[in-house]
Amino acid sequence: MASVVPKQEEMVTVEVQKGFAQCALVPSVVVHGKQYFSMPMTIGDKIKFCCGCPTPVRWVHSKHDYFLMQSDTCLSNPKDYLFCCLKLHVKHYEEDPKKPHYMGYIQTYKCCDNGVLFELCPFKGYCWCGPFVMWKVYMGDYHKGEDKLMYTTHKRIPICPICNPFLCMEQCQFCMSRCGAKWLMYEQFVYNNELDANKAQKVANIKWVTYTEDITTFAVDETKDDYAREYVQGKENFYHAFMRLALPMMYHYKMAFPMPGMINDVRMHRSSFNQMLESVLPGLDWTGFADL
Repeated sequence: MASVVPKQEEMVTVEVQKGFAQCALVPSVVVHGKQYFSMPMTIGDKIKFCCGCPTPVRWVHSKHDYFLMQSDTCLSNPKDYLFCCLKLHVKHYEEDPKKPHYMGYIQTYKCCDNGVLFELCPFKGYCWCGPFVMWKVYMGDYHKGEDKLMYTTHKRIPICPICNPFLCMEQCQFCMSRCGAKWLMYEQFVYNNELDANKAQKVANIKWVTYTEDITTFAVDETKDDYAREYVQGKENFYHAFMRLALPMMYHYKMAFPMPGMINDVRMHRSSFNQMLESVLPGLDWTGFADL
């Protein structure tokens, strides 16, 4: 007798197949089982982009549930523009589009975040030895003074990175992994709000998956040890998961994903369709799906 598939599981399967069919056209992100699609730029956004102005990015689940990511400009925030650390703001729109929920913002390191010697180094980020903070994720309303640093990412520059044999071997390994691979998964560690990179603790990791070099989807693990538990009620707060996911979404927005390797704290390995499903929708049984 043929096994009967539960109706709920069958509906989930149909929705997953429908959703990832649309993923072939635009990138998507899955947070707590809800899938958001990257909305293509409008004509006005394209004109702004061609002029070098920041353009808004929308991630849409429905007309009453979407996120807006928009960067400051030289006019709206001349101080941050002068020091090359403009903020990328994230807002959530629901039933009332006139009252969005301000979630937080992402910002690169500011002056003296990594110490005076780092700021004085003319080649920081390329030959600076040791770890340093790269991106910072704040949560809370910046305009009301309620923003709080929650997450950071780091770079780790070894001694003499140009001729370091370990880095050369690492890049050779990545080249071999890319050869003939359709699906590739990238993972980057996310740390707590400690600015001292030597003391920072890993709390989660973010993932992005590519198919034939084109970005398809993003995913995020839940934080370990109930990090930021004051914001957690039962299950991890939805906004916390989304703000960590905003990091790879920002990479996509800036068209500047970090290269895999120990310098950027990014791992890369071959993947497959089933592994991609497991990463974005964990806990579901994908047995029987044809792996690609």
